[in-house]
Amino acid sequence: VTQLASDYDMAYYSDTYGVFFNEWYRRETSKGKGTLIEGGLNNSDYVFIKEMLAQNKLLIGEYNFLAPPTIGLVRKKMEDLMGIRWTSWTGTYIRNLDPGKSKDLPARVVAIYKKRHNGEWPFSGQGIVLVNELAQQVIVLEDGKHLDSPVPEIQTTEYGTEQFNLPETVHYPKWFDIMDPLSNHTVADYKIHITIEGKTMLDEFGLPSRFPAVIQSSGSSPFLYLAGNYSDYPVRIWNAKLQGIRTFEKVFYTNKEHSASKFYWTFYTPLISQVLTDYQAGLPE
Repeated sequence: VTQLASDYDMAYYSDTYGVFFNEWYRRETSKGKGTLIEGGLNNSDYVFIKEMLAQNKLLIGEYNFLAPPTIGLVRKKMEDLMGIRWTSWTGTYIRNLDPGKSKDLPARVVAIYKKRHNGEWPFSGQGIVLVNELAQQVIVLEDGKHLDSPVPEIQTTEYGTEQFNLPETVHYPKWFDIMDPLSNHTVADYKIHITIEGKTMLDEFGLPSRFPAVIQSSGSSPFLYLAGNYSDYPVRIWNAKLQGIRTFEKVFYTNKEHSASKFYWTFYTPLISQVLTDYQAGLPE
């Protein structure tokens, strides 16, 4: 593992949720995800990451990095190593909460909610679902009732503005983690625009309406945690390697709140570009 860490300049972990039988071989049903085929961090990942950080190699982790199917022991060791904490909650914007009309609403989320509410799922329209798979709990925030605005917003902090060339705000409509940065730097926060009724619901579960979107290490070992499914974006092969592509970025995105395209081109791409540029500049020639 030491040699493997020495051979690589950096590591980027994404989509550690993995693959389950029912999701891979058949469409997921209310019966569940099925058996895990591959996914989650294991102790070998922990040892590798520990060695990478010990050698001051850049680590980037993304949404679901600490969540199931990663087991509790590995999760705790990773949290202690990186100095961050996962609250056990994830969430996402859903454009249509009607299961019969939505392609983005996982069947398992509906099933968890129904188990606690007499088989009922009385929702339609836009909203945000918050999920705690460990505790088997689901919160549904409905637009107009619990939310003033249905799509979460990313707001760059003063620290993030000083360190990176990022927009002050951008909408983010995809999956996210609710994280505690502890003593690390917060580059940007999520903001869920809740009503008084929405605040009451979040308070019941001890959840905030503002929480970190991007966390950067405050220590000597460089790491960046992206508390969202940021890299999941369909970049076309023909333009993936075009030099100077960001000059024409406005061609590739829309200003619609429910679209992730503006987030990808105006927030994620410049953030990662700056992180890699700064890191590469510090590497020995």
